[in-house]
Amino acid sequence: MSFIPKDYDKASPGDYMNKFQDGPNKIRFLKGPITGYEHWVTPEGNIRLKKEQIQKGDKPVRVKDFTELDMEARNNMKGFCAAYVWNYNADKAQVLQLNQVTIMRAFDALAESPSWGDITGYDVVVTRTKTGSAPKDVEYSVMPEPKAPLMKEITEMSDIENINLEALYEGEDPFEREMKMMTEDPITNEDLDNMAEKIGAKKSK
Repeated sequence: MSFIPKDYDKASPGDYMNKFQDGPNKIRFLKGPITGYEHWVTPEGNIRLKKEQIQKGDKPVRVKDFTELDMEARNNMKGFCAAYVWNYNADKAQVLQLNQVTIMRAFDALAESPSWGDITGYDVVVTRTKTGSAPKDVEYSVMPEPKAPLMKEITEMSDIENINLEALYEGEDPFEREMKMMTEDPITNEDLDNMAEKIGAKKSK
């Protein structure tokens, strides 16, 4: 369930929260989450076995429903959950993909809880603790903080409306939505003339 969107290496640094750091990680859900299934394919188009290490050049294939996949892909798929969050540690809005089932279940339990409900209504602290020397020797705890409105500064810096998480199903970058809209409807010379005229009119007042 780790993920690297297409053109990930071309994205702005810090756009993605790929993992939780050791210790407390305070986040606020801004948008999502979306859920689905993914498997990886090699540059030659072969399905990467789930037990194999992902290699450079591999690409993820994501779907909302596993019935969209053939049997080989199903045997090597993993579930994923992606959301747009504010990462307080990085002081930045980022796309986070969860691959740890225990964390996903903890978030789901909060969202379903009568006491907490909508998970965008409060901050959550995910604490990562190493319990041994092996990479898998890790434990996570999830703790909600008291409900509070989202800070105005965070809202202004998050650009929530222009994030398209559904683009992940197409192997696209969720941050490219605004750029695509601009490309599909380019500015014409007439538009530029009108803009210049309006600017000139404002200056003459």
